[in-house]
Amino acid sequence: MTSTATRTAGGYHLNGQKAWISNAGEAERYVVFAKTDPAQRSRGVTAFLLRKGTDGMEFDEPMRKMGQRAIVCREIFLNDVSVPEEGRLGRRGVASLA
Repeated sequence: MTSTATRTAGGYHLNGQKAWISNAGEAERYVVFAKTDPAQRSRGVTAFLLRKGTDGMEFDEPMRKMGQRAIVCREIFLNDVSVPEEGRLGRRGVASLA
């Protein structure tokens, strides 16, 4: 995982990209996992809720697949995506939706 979430006043800035995301560009909401503390390895990952159309979030063209074409897969690019504190799912550094 290379996507990062940097703490800012009132939230986070997300940077990176995600590959092979089902329904990317079609769905209205996305759960994105990003590193908030790379030194903590898996314990330094936090989940965020993003809405389609958020500034800095871009979708690549649909990926070409040999089979299973019933669902669209694309890459998502995160370029200084601003996420308010309320957009964090769970506690910081706990990548669990439970």
